[in-house]
Amino acid sequence: MKMRNLFVFLVIAVLFATPVFANGPEYKVSVYPKEIYDGNLAIELEQKSNSVTSYTLEGSWIDYKKKVSDNTHFNVGFGARRYFFGQDMNGLYLSPIFLAEWKSGSTGGIKTTDITVMGVAAGGYQLILAGHVALDASVRASIPFYNYKKVGSETEHGTSFEFVPSFRIGAGFVW
Repeated sequence: MKMRNLFVFLVIAVLFATPVFANGPEYKVSVYPKEIYDGNLAIELEQKSNSVTSYTLEGSWIDYKKKVSDNTHFNVGFGARRYFFGQDMNGLYLSPIFLAEWKSGSTGGIKTTDITVMGVAAGGYQLILAGHVALDASVRASIPFYNYKKVGSETEHGTSFEFVPSFRIGAGFVW
């Protein structure tokens, strides 16, 4: 029930709050409410470089609500967006993203570390309302191309080119 209350609060806050320092669409910070509801804290920062291009930095803390002290799972990524049929971080876009994911845990006293590097192709639509609120929907395809895994004292590494689709809906502030 707590997660549901958090989800409702975030949606209301994003839709009705206006940042005090807003002076135009140069930056954006977004959260992904469905991922928060599922237990993943995902945040994206976007900075405009010109009227049709921006850069993104994203990060996720996966399964943060689980209270297991010896399990950690997070990722960080960097990308660029090219807007079509719109400008100033508003409209239809395509985005390549470079993403690194790290997992660490322990099962039955055996420590596991898993590091994956992947490329992500994303396409979506971002709408800026009243100059301060951003709504973003995107379809993503992740393609892991390198994996390092250590289980106990055994180490594996290699490549895998499996296609992993996903869908994201975000809401955030623009200033």
